[in-house]
Amino acid sequence: MQTLIKTLTTGSGDIFAVTEGRRILLIKCSPTVRIYERAQNVGVIGAQGYKLKTGHNVTLTCAELDAKRNVDPEFLRTVSRFEFTGDFQRQDGVFERITFDNLSPEEIDLTGDWRFEVCGPLGLIKKLLAF
Repeated sequence: MQTLIKTLTTGSGDIFAVTEGRRILLIKCSPTVRIYERAQNVGVIGAQGYKLKTGHNVTLTCAELDAKRNVDPEFLRTVSRFEFTGDFQRQDGVFERITFDNLSPEEIDLTGDWRFEVCGPLGLIKKLLAF
């Protein structure tokens, strides 16, 4: 079972592609970050059971893209990884720059939204949950 536990938005962010050792700005966007909790129910003989939290899943979705270069299937074949950098506002009102340095593409629509899974350490997820 997957449950949405937090949604974060930022006014602006940048998606970069790393290709042939170079970091190239692909798009500027206003992304939405969603944090999901993964859990499963564990049954126990003769009892109700309990919920076992197995981790978190974080997705980043970019809509209303401002492309900074031409992106086509040929170019995407040369990309070794994707990165995101954006400013998120903390609860105390201060903006903090967050970088996701290893995005895993889930869906890239060349005429619409781009969606990535954020692959990061547990510390990053805890930091996002504190916003």
